[in-house]
Amino acid sequence: MKDRGSTEGSWWSALKRGEISSAFSSIIGVPNAKAEQIAFMRNTLKEQRKPNVLHVPLEELSVVVFDLETTGFLPNHGDEIISIGAVRVKGEEINTGEQFYSLVQVNQTVPPEIEQLTGISNAMLVNGLPLPTVLQRFMQFVGSDVLIAHASGHDKAFLVSAFWKTWRARWSHRLVDTMLVAKWLEKESRNYTLDELLVMNQIEVTTRHHALEDARMTAALWSQYVRRMRERQVTTLSELYAYLSSS
Repeated sequence: MKDRGSTEGSWWSALKRGEISSAFSSIIGVPNAKAEQIAFMRNTLKEQRKPNVLHVPLEELSVVVFDLETTGFLPNHGDEIISIGAVRVKGEEINTGEQFYSLVQVNQTVPPEIEQLTGISNAMLVNGLPLPTVLQRFMQFVGSDVLIAHASGHDKAFLVSAFWKTWRARWSHRLVDTMLVAKWLEKESRNYTLDELLVMNQIEVTTRHHALEDARMTAALWSQYVRRMRERQVTTLSELYAYLSSS
């Protein structure tokens, strides 16, 4: 006969695979908050991939520009997210009243070089929130909006790793990289770092390597790019993807 622990383990495994409904999980005693988080994340990712967003005019498209700060560069070798910042933009208009920022608790010591770079110390992270809570709140803020980030490979790798480790969910949110857009629009430049592009586009540089401030500055860059893309007769996300894939 299986003991109680192994039975609960098999139920929990089935729940994470999506084989048990959240309602039924409450009857059998599986932690309902976790079940609701998993259901929310999977539904959010599923809804966001619907194709109708591809044809919304860029001047009307609602996006969330975001940035992460992390303890290092290798999410699959122990490095962790320490903060997430984001701001909503519709077309060219940055909505400063719709922002997201949170520190994240970590299971390691923040390296001195990261503390110096970001200004985030372990003492500060004591007041942060657990990663599952921050991720859920972040995705609730994002909703079905398209995500925007600069040099997004780093951010995407950490989100993919975090979603898989936390919920065994495959993160697949639609994401546009302003670096790729810059390589198309700013062909005369040889340097596509955020710092360089901010200077080129006369955007005020505030506090670098702070997740919310970096998101705000990237939002200002995206806002300018929306106008410049419209001038080039690129009016939808679908058309933008086509240009980026051919450039």
